[in-house]
Amino acid sequence: MLDKIKNYLRRAHGMDRLSQHLYYLSITIFVFSLFGQSQILRAISLVGLFISLFRSLSQKHYQRSKENNLYTKYYNRVLARVKVFFLNIRHFKTHKYVVCKSCNQQLRIPKKQGEVSVTCPRCRNRFDVKS
Repeated sequence: MLDKIKNYLRRAHGMDRLSQHLYYLSITIFVFSLFGQSQILRAISLVGLFISLFRSLSQKHYQRSKENNLYTKYYNRVLARVKVFFLNIRHFKTHKYVVCKSCNQQLRIPKKQGEVSVTCPRCRNRFDVKS
């Protein structure tokens, strides 16, 4: 019996980025539900924990990898936009930061130049941006 459990866990998918973020979000919601005494938030957090556990123990590697790749793609897009937002706040007098829509590369352009044609150094995509 112990060997069957070991073999099952050995073939399991494991924790990927989507499972980790879902786990952390569920724990956070659960902590907030304890302070607010909300049964709905507690139920939502338990469903999130169950999904995270299911993904981690799943043996369907291709499907879990496909889901994780899709999540990582959108996560990186959002993360790049958030980083650019804070860079624009920090350097608002001298430069403007933009994100290439093709490859999510962060690009810095000088301020007060009007409309600037930018070429991404990574993917060679050309686009126009107001500076």
